[in-house]
Amino acid sequence: MGKLSEKWTNFQPSKGLWLWSCVGMVVVTMIVGFGMAGWVTEGTAQERAETSTDEAVAQLAATICKHRFLTSVDAVKQYEELGELSRWKRRDFIEDGGWTTFANMDGPVDGAAKLCATLVMGSDGPIIDTAVDTASDSVMNSDQEDAKDSDLETSTVDKPQA
Repeated sequence: MGKLSEKWTNFQPSKGLWLWSCVGMVVVTMIVGFGMAGWVTEGTAQERAETSTDEAVAQLAATICKHRFLTSVDAVKQYEELGELSRWKRRDFIEDGGWTTFANMDGPVDGAAKLCATLVMGSDGPIIDTAVDTASDSVMNSDQEDAKDSDLETSTVDKPQA
């Protein structure tokens, strides 16, 4: 064992051995970095950022689309029609309805219609705004009461005195 430690201590590598050792370590580092550590090139990072942005925009548009769809005037009818369609035709139905096309846009947001159809069909159905219905009922009731009150006032005022 003494001879091995002496050889190790006295070993002096050549310049070529140093060069190839460094090149080998660079290659191993790159293989491990790109293969297992998740390193990416600038182009791949840019593509991933653009894809992530597009997906986020589509998700936001789909959420807005769902709200617009479920609160539309004819939501019950549209919801039933959408439910009768196959999953493959729902995207076209949503796009044709204009729920994924927003102001100042030439066409629908890419990917939003499919997500919107999934969100709509996963919901409990159209939103019926009971607050608006209740408010309009109370306005109508108060108008009717005001009319009754004015009828009573006019009937007592218009009575001829005997």
